[in-house]
Amino acid sequence: MKPVLEARSLGKRYPGVVALDDVSLCIESGRICGLVGENGAGKSTLIKILSGVIQADVGEIVVAGQKLDLRAPQDAVRSGIAVVHQHSHLIPDLTVAENYALRRGYARRGLALIDWKKISRQAAEAVAVLVSDLDVTLPARTLSDVEKQLVELGFALSASPRVLILDEPTAALPRHETELLFSRVRELAESGTAVIFVTHRLDEVLQLTQEVTVLRDGRHVWTKQTSETDHDAIIRGMVGRSVTFERDSDLQPGEEVAFRVEALSDAVGAFHDVNLEVRRGEIYGVYGLVGAGQSELCHGLFGLRETRQRNASSDGRPLGDGKRLGYVPADRHTQGVFHQMTVGENLSIVSLDALSRRGALQLHEERARIRTHMSDLLVKATGPGQRVTELSGGNQQKVLLGRWLMTKPEVLLLEEPTQGVDVGAKGQIHDIIRDLARRGVSVILVSSEIPELLALAHRIGVMREGRLVKEFEGATVSEEELLRESLPESQQSEAEVARHRLSRTSMVSAALRFLARRREAGLAFFTFLMVAVFALAVPNFATVENLRDVLVTNTILVVGALGMTLVILAGGIDISLGAILGLAAVAAGKAAEAGASPIVVVLAAVVLGLALGVFNGSLTVLGRVHSIVITLGTLLIFRAAMRLWTGGYQLTDLPSRITWVRELSLFGMPVLLVIGLAVLVLVHVFLRYTTVGRRLYVLGGSRESAEFLGIYPRHVLPVAFGVSGLLAGLAGMLWAGRLGQVQMGAGEGFELECIAAAVVGGTYIMGGRGSAVGTLIGALFLGVVNNVLILMDVSAFWQKAVYGAMILGALAADALLSRVEKSSQ
Repeated sequence: MKPVLEARSLGKRYPGVVALDDVSLCIESGRICGLVGENGAGKSTLIKILSGVIQADVGEIVVAGQKLDLRAPQDAVRSGIAVVHQHSHLIPDLTVAENYALRRGYARRGLALIDWKKISRQAAEAVAVLVSDLDVTLPARTLSDVEKQLVELGFALSASPRVLILDEPTAALPRHETELLFSRVRELAESGTAVIFVTHRLDEVLQLTQEVTVLRDGRHVWTKQTSETDHDAIIRGMVGRSVTFERDSDLQPGEEVAFRVEALSDAVGAFHDVNLEVRRGEIYGVYGLVGAGQSELCHGLFGLRETRQRNASSDGRPLGDGKRLGYVPADRHTQGVFHQMTVGENLSIVSLDALSRRGALQLHEERARIRTHMSDLLVKATGPGQRVTELSGGNQQKVLLGRWLMTKPEVLLLEEPTQGVDVGAKGQIHDIIRDLARRGVSVILVSSEIPELLALAHRIGVMREGRLVKEFEGATVSEEELLRESLPESQQSEAEVARHRLSRTSMVSAALRFLARRREAGLAFFTFLMVAVFALAVPNFATVENLRDVLVTNTILVVGALGMTLVILAGGIDISLGAILGLAAVAAGKAAEAGASPIVVVLAAVVLGLALGVFNGSLTVLGRVHSIVITLGTLLIFRAAMRLWTGGYQLTDLPSRITWVRELSLFGMPVLLVIGLAVLVLVHVFLRYTTVGRRLYVLGGSRESAEFLGIYPRHVLPVAFGVSGLLAGLAGMLWAGRLGQVQMGAGEGFELECIAAAVVGGTYIMGGRGSAVGTLIGALFLGVVNNVLILMDVSAFWQKAVYGAMILGALAADALLSRVEKSSQ
């Protein structure tokens, strides 16, 4: 067969590190090649180069005889290379269907607008390959870790690519789904697709692949036919020595019960009536199929999930705030390490109280403990000051273990402690767990790998459909017995189980979950109720003239808030928006005074606003700091420029070339209101039906995942800030025209009102979630409140305080709804 992919002498260096050194790879059409090596061997670097995420320093890539220059992930996709990375890169606040479109392209309809119905249909067909009956209109954040992995795999498999690269695809998958995946991968290979299968599970390499390539320390060690090698030979190639996983029969627990729970259930039925006793120095294993409740049980034991009838004790004393209990989660990437912190900071983060005296951190003691634990756990790092994300997966896992060991726990919860780590690190982590048991620590070990449980656990409890149904002695139980006991008694589908759990929850919780998905509907209903109450309680509020004035008065706020929404969606904040409005108002007023036509007056404002917005966005990209810092500086510059331009005097008695916005009507409506509605429609279409608009959500949802999708801040932020500046410029022209003058303080505090309208309207302050309609409702909500305060003769000072309170209230509501949504999963 002809080679479909060739990597020729690839090399990649970082400061002080050789990540890849003269690595070559040749994959033939229809072949499945296993790629193995320890964490840090160069596998991830090679995959990123082949997928276009990063570029090699030397070497070349050839696909189907054609040399490629992969500068972005889209280049790899166009060349027929599909990749499923080790960690899910689904954008959490976008639907499953849109995450599919991000990888395969947005289906279009008339006027080149996005066809959401077609995308949903295509996505449903793609995920049905591995998971059936999944609602692709759900946000990706509502999926379990297993579902996320299956969805990513379904997207890649449905593309029928020339080359399929699977990076640790089975790390979070249970046995049935793994077998289903293997069957589909074999079908793809038979159809001519070349597959690169990366995993730390060597039994899967021997089961699935035709050839194996071993990397070590960034170099190619050997490539052999799978039939010509075995488990031990692969391990020796990876680590340069033999590694065994044998049970330590001399390790015996004590008789004293160190931890007990009785009839423990969670609030939504993910697990129920769990009775568990763990002795001092015992390793208690927990096994179950996906969805059996073992992960939720860990969360409940550690206090991360609301529980009922909880009775947990250690030595007869309540565990209280959990200081006697440590927890290492399954997903170290999103739930474990603090990415922006160093190795030392990650180690000591939960021990700061113990390391402090009278509120002052004892730095000498902290450094000593950090170095001791790094040495004891054999953490490979340049030192405590190295960023934790620069470590291999196995070393990151050791850091998480060390974090809790510094607290000297009596009970340690370990959920999938060796998931995604190499065979060498796995052996070291097993040794650490055994050593903890020798020192009297009780370990609750949740693992989907039965051989791991058989090698470590004294007893193994099996969970099935949310219950701990049976316990076995680890030394005598067989793999077949554990599997047999874990199978559900009924043939309920996951959807039926979900409906059963839903029926156990209260109507209030169901309503809150609805609001979590339909913030705009909830806010609109609440606004309607508020208007009804004010109509009854506040004189002169419900008159036609007053309500019309509320709409017209808040049009400028709506225009500005829509611009702020674009920036927030992309993960930024523009606190110079009010200053841009003021400068644009001056530009429009000056143009009107100079005798320019109304069209030129409008252009003077919006073009200036656009230029200032692009300036802000470009500085944010170039400076690589948060936009708050950039726009704080430009705010002061723009205000100074406004004062210089006007000479410190306000513009008064502006001519009709600009005041037409308060005088004209169109279709029986004030033209100011018509302009606001037109802007609303255009922004809605831009955000909902254009690729450029959708990229704002992607970048704000997850910058790391956006990079893997080929969406970068330099492409998105100038657009977001530019359009926001344009709308601020338009708002400035409307401001000057409506008032007939431009005061020196024009626009001061306007950015606060815009942020309040956007956030109250459901835009997530950290980015990635929001809508034009929500911002409109938020602005009207604030407008009604402001109008009532005026009618009640409340001062302008308290009006600003109310805006601040509204922002805090919206953030609190968002946190509550997100918590309800998460706890119901």
